[in-house]
Amino acid sequence: MQAFFSDPLSKQFLPHRHRTMIRILALLVALLLAAPSLAVSLPWTSEKDRIEKRLNEIWQALLKNDQYRLRAYVLGPGEDAFINQELDVIKRFGITDYECKALNVSLDPVYGQMAWVEVELIATLDDGENTSRRGLRVLKKVGGEWRLIAQVGKKRSKASKKAGETNEPRPPAAPGAAPTESKRLGVE
Repeated sequence: MQAFFSDPLSKQFLPHRHRTMIRILALLVALLLAAPSLAVSLPWTSEKDRIEKRLNEIWQALLKNDQYRLRAYVLGPGEDAFINQELDVIKRFGITDYECKALNVSLDPVYGQMAWVEVELIATLDDGENTSRRGLRVLKKVGGEWRLIAQVGKKRSKASKKAGETNEPRPPAAPGAAPTESKRLGVE
């Protein structure tokens, strides 16, 4: 070991090695900061970031009509109806891009395998205009990955069918009738 440092030529290469290591570390830090998609998969990122990333992946797959990824990201009894409904919205309104923001995330307090997420979808239309819509989405962690649970519509139970309940909206109150709860709250 002493012979290595006593050689005058090896002293010239030692600073070069340090500079190379510093450059490599700087490059790694720059890559992590420049590529947020890589940073989201790091172990110290929050579940909110992972969920937001997954929601963006779902809506990007919808834009590309990537059925393979959609089947991997979406599960539930309304999977096909959800995909068809969203594809119809994209086609009807001419949506060219989506950005999903997870505004509020509530995780299952016991196991952390379910997440209720308030989502804002910001859509860019063909003419460059932006529009947004908000909604509540439920995600489930399957095999360590978050998947969207799709339930479009509500299935009626046998008891509700016997009672004559339907999924149809109720007619508005007659003129002069007492205001409903929704009118008192200012919701039409």
